[in-house]
Amino acid sequence: MALYDPFIAYAAPLRRGDKGPRVSALQDRFIALGRQPGEFGFRLVQPTGVYDAQTEAAVTLLQREWKLTPNGIADGRTQQVLSLAGSPIGRFHDAGVLSNPDILHILSTLAYIGDSNETPKPASAQTISYAAKAWMFFDETGGGPAEVSSYLHFPGTAKLIGNSSGVTLGPGYDLGKHDRNNVEKMLNSIGVDPAIAAQVAREAAEVTGQAARDYAEKHGAHGDRLIHLKKEQQVAMQDIYLPTYVNYVCQYVSVPVFQREFEALVSFTANAISPIPPVTSALNRGEIALALQKIIHRLPPSTSSIYKGMVNRRRREVQWFLAGRYTV
Repeated sequence: MALYDPFIAYAAPLRRGDKGPRVSALQDRFIALGRQPGEFGFRLVQPTGVYDAQTEAAVTLLQREWKLTPNGIADGRTQQVLSLAGSPIGRFHDAGVLSNPDILHILSTLAYIGDSNETPKPASAQTISYAAKAWMFFDETGGGPAEVSSYLHFPGTAKLIGNSSGVTLGPGYDLGKHDRNNVEKMLNSIGVDPAIAAQVAREAAEVTGQAARDYAEKHGAHGDRLIHLKKEQQVAMQDIYLPTYVNYVCQYVSVPVFQREFEALVSFTANAISPIPPVTSALNRGEIALALQKIIHRLPPSTSSIYKGMVNRRRREVQWFLAGRYTV
């Protein structure tokens, strides 16, 4: 496991002629990465503690790989890159990831970033892990049937997107985005009473805005509670609609990705208030920092609790993208 130190970027630089334990640690990191013999011009088997010509050459080539100034001086940014090389985000070779304050702040909440033997694969070859489904479910429902997601409701995020949402049920299923047949089929498939399923499909499918809000208030948790889903019904609903968002990601991502990256993009797509192409376009160009920045800032300025909840979700998605886990 590679320990990520958020303060390493402020470390004093090391240069040719320096000696001591910090130089030994720098050399040890190159050796641990397996970049010897020969690679990056580095041929040490044991650290010497002397910043010699070979160490300078290794640093210079690392800097070129990561598009840093290739001066052979191990400044804070170079040491930061070296500490993350070989970790899941080490494949990016994009120094912008490490110069972005928002991304660095998120990284600082993840004490360890584990080394990964996983190989990136085309999006079409990826799957969604149980762990990723679980945290997506948690984010959408708050954790269970006692929450508002068990009932017909109008999402709070609609205030951020001009009330274009429809009546919503379970972990993010928006009836306003589906026709009558689709809604009725979904409700029947998760065990809703057929008569109620037909009624809701007839009355709420493709309905958005104020009409959807009124319907949710009348028939939701504070109304007659026309539908009350159990947790297992919500899980079944997620399993049915999630492939739609998987297909969206497969459609727009044209470069190989790790599973955790794929899962974060699916989560973003399922809960975004802005389209995914600006994010995936940056990703496809190899501009990882820009892609993550677009995930973080896909919301208008606001101080509302709804906005804060969305910001926290975006942060968790970035954490998952980078390390395959998140802090609540």
